[in-house]
Amino acid sequence: MRRSLLLAAMIAGATYSGWSAASEANSGATASGTGSSSTDSNSNGSATLRGTNGSVVVNGDQVKVRGGELTVNGVPYGRVDANAVVKYSVNNGTKNVTVNNVERKPLP
Repeated sequence: MRRSLLLAAMIAGATYSGWSAASEANSGATASGTGSSSTDSNSNGSATLRGTNGSVVVNGDQVKVRGGELTVNGVPYGRVDANAVVKYSVNNGTKNVTVNNVERKPLP
C-alpha cells in the first residue's frame, strides 16, 4: 500500500513520507495509517493524512503527525487520535489545516 501512496504522490508532484519510512522506523514509532496528496501548476495543493504517524510535503510545507502530535513546518497544531483525518490545503496562497473537518490554528 505504501508504494501505491508514494507513486500517487510522485505523480501529483508532492512528496509523501509514509509511516514506514526509515526515520519513523528508527524512532520506534508504529507503522500505520494512510495518506494522499495533490498539487497543481498554480501552487495550489492538498494532502490528507490518517492516523498518528506520517508526513507529507505540499508546496514546500511539511505536514507531520508523529506520536499523535500535528505540526506544520515545525509549528504545533495540537494532538490527533488514531482515527483522525488531517487535511492540509493551499489555495491561492491561503493555507488551511483541518482535523475531522474542524479548522485548526497553530498553538500559542
